[in-house]
Amino acid sequence: MSVVRSFERAGRALLVALVLVTVTCAALGPAGVARAESGTVTAHGLRLRSGIWGPVIAILPAGTSVRINARTRDQAGSPWYYVTTAGGSLGWLYAGYVAPRPDARARVGIQVGHWRCQEAGYPLNLHPGTELPGLSEVRTNLKIALALSRRLSARGVAVDLLPAAIPPGYRADAVVCIHADAGPSHVRGFFVDRPSRSPVARAEAALAHALVVSYAHATGIPYVNRSTPNSRRYYGFRAVDPMTPIVLVETGCLTNPQDRAVIDDRPDLVADALAAGIDSFLSGSSGRQY
Repeated sequence: MSVVRSFERAGRALLVALVLVTVTCAALGPAGVARAESGTVTAHGLRLRSGIWGPVIAILPAGTSVRINARTRDQAGSPWYYVTTAGGSLGWLYAGYVAPRPDARARVGIQVGHWRCQEAGYPLNLHPGTELPGLSEVRTNLKIALALSRRLSARGVAVDLLPAAIPPGYRADAVVCIHADAGPSHVRGFFVDRPSRSPVARAEAALAHALVVSYAHATGIPYVNRSTPNSRRYYGFRAVDPMTPIVLVETGCLTNPQDRAVIDDRPDLVADALAAGIDSFLSGSSGRQY
């Protein structure tokens, strides 16, 4: 079982066990503008790091091409890219020395449930997510989100990783909020929810349907509708621009052994399922509304 620990403090180095991701996300541009899926290093000796200000993985010469998997900002507001090099290495680059190439089809925001909730202030800082011995919802959500960002990038989609506090007015072609449920150990299942009222309700219905179909087919986790008035008023729904379609995905029950064996032990499988649904939605082939 993978374990991610992040220790963050302004002005200090950050140490990571799996992937260090301690960043403050911000919208890097509205939907409808030029986007980028790849870029070129513009400065000789640019450090590829395991995390923001984390240990150095490699030194990249000027002219190196990289695939941009996701974008975000650190606490000081400086931009960073989560990239894949031609050799397959994954890591973070300071974006000031990377020239992006505008060739992506769409922009998708991926909210990592409860991620950096301590920075979000009251009342979000009171809800760190489910915690089990040696396991936490935040780490599970983060593993899925990072795997999903790589898959969407490979499809030509620009990705923003979003923390618990989504930047107000964030705009994209779609936003998917990743969470994991909890309850008695015998309870399992996933579900997808959307805002109770929205000017883009038809688009959100199509996105939800596409995700339900792809997720059920790929993961084998049963669909169980646990939608409630509270879940349809999820705080993140109010944070984005009103014209941005947004849905909440409860990927399964972390407290159920069967669901946990998929969502925590096989994040790549979960990411494949979510990417297929998002791709179906973006291509307009999601079928009937859900």
